Amino acid sequence: MSTRDEYADYAEYADDAEYIEDTLEDGDLSRLEAGPGPVGEEGEAESPAAVVDVMDSPDAAIPIYRLRLKFSCESFLGAYTGDPLAPGDMVLVSTRFGRSKEQVLDLAQVLGRQNPQCCRGGRKIARIERPATSEELRRAESHRDWERRAFDICKERISAYGLEMKLVSVHYILSEPKIVVSFTAEKMVDFRELIRDLSATLRARIEMVQIGVRDEPRITGGFGICGRPYCCRTILDRLQSVNVKTAKLQNLSINSMKISGPCDKLLCCIAYEDQFYAEQQHSIPPRGCRIGHNGVTWKVKEVNAITGKVQMEAEDGREVSVLKDAFEKSDGHWTLKKGTAL
Repeated sequence: MSTRDEYADYAEYADDAEYIEDTLEDGDLSRLEAGPGPVGEEGEAESPAAVVDVMDSPDAAIPIYRLRLKFSCESFLGAYTGDPLAPGDMVLVSTRFGRSKEQVLDLAQVLGRQNPQCCRGGRKIARIERPATSEELRRAESHRDWERRAFDICKERISAYGLEMKLVSVHYILSEPKIVVSFTAEKMVDFRELIRDLSATLRARIEMVQIGVRDEPRITGGFGICGRPYCCRTILDRLQSVNVKTAKLQNLSINSMKISGPCDKLLCCIAYEDQFYAEQQHSIPPRGCRIGHNGVTWKVKEVNAITGKVQMEAEDGREVSVLKDAFEKSDGHWTLKKGTAL
């Protein structure tokens, strides 16, 4: 049986295909710096680009749940007025990957219920259509086998056409014969022939979606240098902006092998303690600062913002460790408080 015949029972052949370019912009940052994901007017995370049916101001009485879209692993908030949902339940939400612009239902997993306070700041809330039926879950599971085989076919065709693009994932839409192909590429790719080939072979409409390099590990998954699953796939609702200044503020070694993730951008976790270090720098003298005390000039060698200890060296070679509470700043200059013994 040919590959085309093998896919005939999945869908009728459609010769129309779409291409939607959905890239993340990194701005004018350096190669390692990572730009943020989509944000709203108040800096809050928007709902994922794939989710289109949203509620701007849901009633406070409507339960809010944290969800994860199955095929892209984007997490977001959703509201549902029906029976309470439990973590692990599978529900249907509307996505933009439908025929023309109509909304198409696809699977999302319930991660847990959220406090209504999380909806403040203009954050958009997706509308949960309903829990998935057993038949829909069975169909979605059968799609996993189709997706694995379709992935191999797409990869082989990309290589055959010599296209400079990296295939990331292949997803079969639950409610219609359509395949979403996610990929990364450094420049624009002409894949019109590829789309026609895949449409004829897989007997389904093809939608090519170019994603950013920070989206790839979220979809594929894996483990970071800490030994835990990627933050972008497990706990982050949005991709935060991380730059070299943040790493320097934490006295991290600017070594790309140590502080960058699989996306070759700075680790997302570097931003977790950014606010703490930003606050601490106002109460601790910076490294290299010179401080005069009792006729002796001291130079700050090391600063530990977590323990609050400052290592200083005198001109005669003496070294002391002083707690941050012993310092004060006046008229832009750091000094040791009177009575501080060194």
